Amino acid sequence: MKKEILKILSPSIRCLLNDVNIDFSKLIEIRLRINEPIIFVFIDGEYFLCEKRNFTNNRKLAYRVNAEDIRYAVEMVSNYSLYAYEDDLRQGFITICGGHRVGLMGQAVMDNRSIKSVKHISFINIRIAHQIKGCANQVLPYIYSDGRVMHTLIISPPGCGKTTLLRALRGVEHIDDPRAEGGLRQPDRQDDHIRQEPHPRREDPGGIWEGISPAGGLREGH
Repeated sequence: MKKEILKILSPSIRCLLNDVNIDFSKLIEIRLRINEPIIFVFIDGEYFLCEKRNFTNNRKLAYRVNAEDIRYAVEMVSNYSLYAYEDDLRQGFITICGGHRVGLMGQAVMDNRSIKSVKHISFINIRIAHQIKGCANQVLPYIYSDGRVMHTLIISPPGCGKTTLLRALRGVEHIDDPRAEGGLRQPDRQDDHIRQEPHPRREDPGGIWEGISPAGGLREGH
């Protein structure tokens, strides 16, 4: 996690962080707004990174983000090609290796009343992803029985976590066992109704598989 996050930050910011002891397990967000203090959000509160290479609550001592910091972060997040991530920019964020989401704000480029892209980016919010082991255990008995995944339809309004639930279930070891009847598989392109992230959310072998299987399985409903 540390390597993935620090890679996004400019050399100037990384230099200030060299002598700072960061507990990445408690880090939630990093906020960069041009000409404003850089903010690190932890479980216990928000802190500024100061020029003295430590965290502070004093805004006047905080390191202020400049245009080069923003430019560098955008290039790292987009692999030097924002054009390749236009679909992601339309929804406001890019998912990087490790599952971390990087929100980008700037001037919207419109096309027939819809957002085509974003330019002149001035604000970046890095949302840190954390693995929560066992989060699907309470749901598992309802969908998995006698060595197979039962026919299951997950229904909820948009944005309530259907895809997140599927990803969590994908991490349950014995459901991933190819010997089990049913299970989760990666859908074919024609029924790929669940959007795949451009990078794996974690480094587990096999990445993220979602969808339905020929014999039982899970499907996301709208």
